Amino acid sequence: MLLTVTCLDTTAPPINVSLRQNGVGGSLSDAAYKCTGHPQHVVVPVTAGSGAFHLGPANVSVSVTFHTSTQTSHGSATTTSSSNTSTFSATRTIQLT
Repeated sequence: MLLTVTCLDTTAPPINVSLRQNGVGGSLSDAAYKCTGHPQHVVVPVTAGSGAFHLGPANVSVSVTFHTSTQTSHGSATTTSSSNTSTFSATRTIQLT
């Protein structure tokens, strides 16, 4: 999964990505990015746990929890804050090509 991440003044936490298609699922956490305040592309590779992914629609879920004192929102994603943490989560249908 190719994600665009923008964060500032926090340590980059793992991004949890889960992909499901026709009963086949895979998930991975990755934190190979830095919170610089600039948008950056982060690749989180997800492979099928059993079986294989095929061309066509799939559901992807993404979540990440930042430890910060700032709360933001982005598009249709959900952001909640509590005890200096902000959790971002979103679910989308994508097309595997």
